[in-house]
Amino acid sequence: IWLSGESGSGKSAVAHSLAQELHARGRLAASFFFSRRHVERSSTERFFPTIAYQLSLLHRRAKEEIVKAVAEDHILVKKEKSRSDQLQKLMIAPLKNLEIVYRDSLNSLVIVIDALDECEAERYQ
Repeated sequence: IWLSGESGSGKSAVAHSLAQELHARGRLAASFFFSRRHVERSSTERFFPTIAYQLSLLHRRAKEEIVKAVAEDHILVKKEKSRSDQLQKLMIAPLKNLEIVYRDSLNSLVIVIDALDECEAERYQ
């Protein structure tokens, strides 16, 4: 689901409510809420490590994949690492590993990302 609208129209409130409801139903895989007001949430620097951490809490298979990736590449969670590598190794690979577990489930898991437009422009590697 992609929500769009004017600033102040309630998109973040909807995203927070959705994340809370999904969490209560056991369907929230991870969430991240970008914010210009909070330095640690105003760039992609902590985005993939945060999502990876939440995925590792979700299921042991995801945790094993993430731990293996970080053991093989110690700077994977550092800001100097390319976001492309982080996406692939900290998010896509663990989610593919979980596909086997959740393939036949009627309850899909959801990742909620809010305020991507508040992410500061960065130099991507």
